[in-house]
Amino acid sequence: MLLLVLALGGCSATRVNYTVLEPTMSSDVDLNCPLIDDEIVSANRLRDTILEAHGDVIGDAVKDTAIKAVTNPVGALTSGVMKSVTVTSAAKHYTEAAAAAGVRMEQLLRYKREQDCPTGPTFNPSMTDEDILDGLDAILEKFESEQITAQDYIWKRRSLLDQLR
Repeated sequence: MLLLVLALGGCSATRVNYTVLEPTMSSDVDLNCPLIDDEIVSANRLRDTILEAHGDVIGDAVKDTAIKAVTNPVGALTSGVMKSVTVTSAAKHYTEAAAAAGVRMEQLLRYKREQDCPTGPTFNPSMTDEDILDGLDAILEKFESEQITAQDYIWKRRSLLDQLR
């Protein structure tokens, strides 16, 4: 989610346009468990590509900025949450695309849970993708109850999503 904002970016001379994924798509109703896993891998691949290629651009642009709209990161960028930060159009695009991929990944994990799909492995052998979803819910709850800062939420969220490989 937008929480990926601090994790995005690396500079490049040429702006690359990435697809900004929707959290849900009309074709999602036809997804079975293996196809959900394929969609998670696809969204994760996009997110990783953006983070690896552009990690510094957005991190520098939004450093020390409190991000309030954690449940709607793409909307936060366009609704003025980041007005106090000078963000280049490229940095904004990279943020939107990576945040949207993270939101899509989370939504797909929720579909897996709803359909009682088998849990999938993660980078951490002691974790499953179900554990990651539980972790995402837990850190959101901590953020909403002001037990952690927006910046902590962003990094913890990214760390959890990074486990989906």
